[in-house]
Amino acid sequence: MIRTSAKSTRGIWLLGMVAGLVFGVSPCAIAQNTPPPTDEPLPPDLTGTNPLLFLPTLTLRNDYQHVRSGLRQNTTILAYAQPVQNRTANLRLNIPFVYNNLSGKDRFGLGDLALKYNFLPVVKTNGPIPIEGIFVGIEGTFDTASRDELGRGKNILSVEAGYARFLSGGRIVAPALKYNRSISGNGNRANVNELLFDFYMVKQFGGRTAAVLTIDPQFGVDLTSTNRIPGLVKVTYQFSPSKQGHNVFVRPGVGVGKWRPYDWNFEVGYSIVGFSL
Repeated sequence: MIRTSAKSTRGIWLLGMVAGLVFGVSPCAIAQNTPPPTDEPLPPDLTGTNPLLFLPTLTLRNDYQHVRSGLRQNTTILAYAQPVQNRTANLRLNIPFVYNNLSGKDRFGLGDLALKYNFLPVVKTNGPIPIEGIFVGIEGTFDTASRDELGRGKNILSVEAGYARFLSGGRIVAPALKYNRSISGNGNRANVNELLFDFYMVKQFGGRTAAVLTIDPQFGVDLTSTNRIPGLVKVTYQFSPSKQGHNVFVRPGVGVGKWRPYDWNFEVGYSIVGFSL
């Protein structure tokens, strides 16, 4: 059971109210809003925030996490995504470099590499831009960490499925469900068996800087211990200071509940979207 203080509960309600005001998203809103007519193509979207639009993307980001009681972790990730199959699928590789003091000593090195295949079994488009559809992902996270403290010590298979819709006013909703299961690895490390729910909401403001605001609540159940329900809420602000497709973002977040993975985090990053190698 999640245990939260009155202060954190008020914060979560406030965040929900802000999301409702900014995004105007509710089950009724999703049912009532309709995509733009197919004879009025949308402008190119180089923000990288539409989960139905696969473009070549190179990202460098750094995520600092304040775990608790002086424990901390910093992860720098280089990621590359390449569309395949006429942009109905893509491959994404994540290469993490991790620093932490979770063992009581400072450690730094390579983390667990991850390779993901995403595809679109169902998609509706407006010109070249996908505006509604189902997305599915299959991901392998490999026990490649250079030290035990820098990874989970397991080879993990993940399966994800979700529905995304581009609403009027530059809004996107994309709820998704993800299942993670360890299939091999260090026998002395904890097995992974977890179900995660992600409710992803985007507001694209457009304009010269192509500003975007994202709210991303994530909650899950650790199926190895059913009373453990970790939660996170992340908010992202992104803009393009020089040219569209060259995006800068900041992403603060807070952990929710007794079993939160960390108290808070702060992430910054830079992505280049829509280029060809």
